[in-house]
Amino acid sequence: MLLHSGTTGRTVHSFAAVAVISDHTTLLDAITGCQASTFAMEIEHRLVRITVWVILLWMCVYQFWDHDSISTALVILSSSASSKQQTVLCYGDSHTKADVGAPWVPKLQDRLGEATCIALGRDGEVTEGVMRRVRATSKEASVIVVFAGTNDAILDLAVQAGNTAAEATLKRVSGLPRNYEPGPGAFKRAYAQLLRFACSRGHRTPARINRSVVAVSLPPLGDEFGPSAAAKISQYNDIIRAVAGRKGAVYAPFAEALSNQKTEIVEKAVVGTSLERASVSASVRLNEAITKMLINQAANGLGIPFDLMASFWNGGQQNFLHDGIHLTERASNVLVDTLAPIVEGLLIPVTDRIAEPAARD
Repeated sequence: MLLHSGTTGRTVHSFAAVAVISDHTTLLDAITGCQASTFAMEIEHRLVRITVWVILLWMCVYQFWDHDSISTALVILSSSASSKQQTVLCYGDSHTKADVGAPWVPKLQDRLGEATCIALGRDGEVTEGVMRRVRATSKEASVIVVFAGTNDAILDLAVQAGNTAAEATLKRVSGLPRNYEPGPGAFKRAYAQLLRFACSRGHRTPARINRSVVAVSLPPLGDEFGPSAAAKISQYNDIIRAVAGRKGAVYAPFAEALSNQKTEIVEKAVVGTSLERASVSASVRLNEAITKMLINQAANGLGIPFDLMASFWNGGQQNFLHDGIHLTERASNVLVDTLAPIVEGLLIPVTDRIAEPAARD
């Protein structure tokens, strides 16, 4: 409803209907058809002012507060009505947000049935940023799925190649200082902290009471990232596997499942690039990946599957990545096939499981 009062000069939007009230007619006049008392007019004006302030406050909260905290809180409140319903929070980067790649969280939701699965991904974010969000918003989850590390590897490769534009962008997105030095050591520390916060329920329960956390291994990068990308992803996956074991998280072998599919992208990632492509600068290859991403995203918005776009770019060959970074529908199906039985098994106990304290690094 659009309400305008000449005495206040304020406009209030609602969802019900639209009514225009003149400067000389109050809200009560419009409803009852009679002259309202001065007291009633004052009440009306105060209600209008309160409504305006509530709307402004909500706009400020939505604009400046972490949207993940809002969405998580709303979902937990809605799911708390049923004591049998459990919540699976899926944290990560653009793989999880899935606006530039095939979504997998809705597919996981369909496979799990009653459990509520929430996608909490953020484009371009490295593990350090994911860790801060997990620490802030994860206290009420039954299971947490962590799918992070691809941008850490890309940032590492960008720094090695001297790609300052990609380095600056990834650091800015994750709120990292300019002097942050990426690499296996920094990734290991951030990932260990991430899993520590994910496994702990915070201050309201004893530290020895852990909840289920699933750590997902990373898919390969395309040949746009050069011959060292395969070794870099393999190194980061070794870290994920080792840290998950120490922190009591369940390791989900997504990378291994992709390798078993024997697709073109995995073969390229293992063998490396041709001499012709190896001679192209890393900046040009990364720009090529970004160009493909934008074109494929626009095509997908028109209803064209990422699988088809990946086939287009690769001469008809099947591929798990449509732009050298993000998942196709085939890849998201493999991910869900890998995750669903793991998460399903972890959701069976409704009550908290008592576990030994996780080992510290």
